[in-house]
Amino acid sequence: MFEEVLGFIGRPWLLAAAAVAAVVGTKTGRKVTRGVVKAAVKAGNSVGDTFKDASARVQEEFSDIVAEAKAEMSNHDNKSAIEAGGKKKKSSEG
Repeated sequence: MFEEVLGFIGRPWLLAAAAVAAVVGTKTGRKVTRGVVKAAVKAGNSVGDTFKDASARVQEEFSDIVAEAKAEMSNHDNKSAIEAGGKKKKSSEG
């Protein structure tokens, strides 16, 4: 019997499951467990909201960077077209 108890204790996850089952099995244990689970859900929701806000800020910042890059590329393309057009006119006139 002593060896069986030591074998049971040697598996901590099994011991923890038995302890949780014993606590949850009582009316007070269910109330405590419910409170703990509710607190964990609230914390998870809070973390989720924080992550969602941070993600939105990063997405907005990235969109701004993409828009700036596109505008710079467009300006560069227009400037190149104007320069190329001016060079062609000069070489065709001369």
